[in-house]
Amino acid sequence: MILAWCLIVTKRQITILKMIDYIQHVLKIEEIKKEHDKLMMAKIIKYENEIAELKKDNKKLAEQVNDKANLVGKLRDKGLI
Repeated sequence: MILAWCLIVTKRQITILKMIDYIQHVLKIEEIKKEHDKLMMAKIIKYENEIAELKKDNKKLAEQVNDKANLVGKLRDKGLI
């Protein structure tokens, strides 16, 4: 009877240890997911900033092209070119 009780306790202990290992494994996965999310957000912010800078540069270039087109139009109107 005592031997049977020891085996039951041992099986329960093994089950509990397996559950603890599983929970630790899940917690590690969650930690990795959080780190991944953090890195991805940093990458997204970096690219959003680059896109914003490119849009500013594009707007400046468009204004320069427009200014030159206006200048050429004025020169043509005056018959200089």
